[in-house]
Amino acid sequence: MSKRMEKKRRRQLENVWKYEVGQLLVTKKELDRLYCKLEDVTDERLVDSIIYEIKSQEARYDYHYHNVRMMEEQSNVKEYC
Repeated sequence: MSKRMEKKRRRQLENVWKYEVGQLLVTKKELDRLYCKLEDVTDERLVDSIIYEIKSQEARYDYHYHNVRMMEEQSNVKEYC
């Protein structure tokens, strides 16, 4: 692979990695917000709804976390960032 192609590939990996890490941070903030909201709610229907949202955000967090870990293991992308 030429140096130019290698550089382009590395840049693409960096961008994808940064996106995934950014999504982790956004999702973590949303989870924190939902946990705070859960403490203040008294209506049982709202509690169920918030728990559903929390489960959804936890699945999203796991997805992005898994992507970041796989990228780090496969390509040492952290070295570039």
